[in-house]
Amino acid sequence: MDHIIGNTYTTTIGNAQIGLYITGRDTVLIDTGRGESTTMLAVLREHDLYPTAIINTHLHIDHIGSNKLLQETYGCAIYCTSEEIKDKDGNSGIVQPNPVGGPFRFIALPGHSIAHQAVVTPDGVCFLGDAVMSKGSKLPYHLDPAKAIASMEQILSLPYSCYVLSHAGIYDSAQVRRIAEDNLRREDHFQSQILSLFDGRKIKTEKVAALFLDSLGISREKQDIKWVTDTAMARIRQLEDQKKLAIREGYASLV
Repeated sequence: MDHIIGNTYTTTIGNAQIGLYITGRDTVLIDTGRGESTTMLAVLREHDLYPTAIINTHLHIDHIGSNKLLQETYGCAIYCTSEEIKDKDGNSGIVQPNPVGGPFRFIALPGHSIAHQAVVTPDGVCFLGDAVMSKGSKLPYHLDPAKAIASMEQILSLPYSCYVLSHAGIYDSAQVRRIAEDNLRREDHFQSQILSLFDGRKIKTEKVAALFLDSLGISREKQDIKWVTDTAMARIRQLEDQKKLAIREGYASLV
């Protein structure tokens, strides 16, 4: 485990940074990693920690992997936003809405998922989940790109000195602002790439998504191609909402 400040720690499970807020043995976890892994359980036992609660930034599979196992083992409560709970995965465990009035702060940063949130520990460490992404992803997944962009803009003015990105590590405020700005520039670039595919003709929206993925060098044989295609289509719908594209009967064209 890596000590950040005060009672706040982090550990890496697979490719995910997990938050731990430790008082004595009692531990509040922020996310639990990918898959139904026993690794998180082993970490807790190695350090003689007892999880009293899990707070999820959102309920995607790579953030809830040990939820159910830990809840069944320790009986810990699991929290997330009410809107996320409506769409929860079966591995989430029994999830309830965020506690009100406790020592943790919750910041709504939707877009990556329906109601994604940042979680701030009492030490002022802000766990950003997947609200911004490292450069490793050719096409960051966003359910709603417009809301994701608004969330990135909000991150630029957050007041914390330390941030944790779920798949990228620990950063100070200047670093995370640069990452958010880079993400915003990439979203502008994605829009330009999609619009450049048109030459006055109408194209089926599914074909536009496929051409866009090709332009990014993303193989259509990827195991998670549905997620990638869905987020490509979300960016096409965003351009329609901005009245830069018109979509009629499954065909898209420039406005």
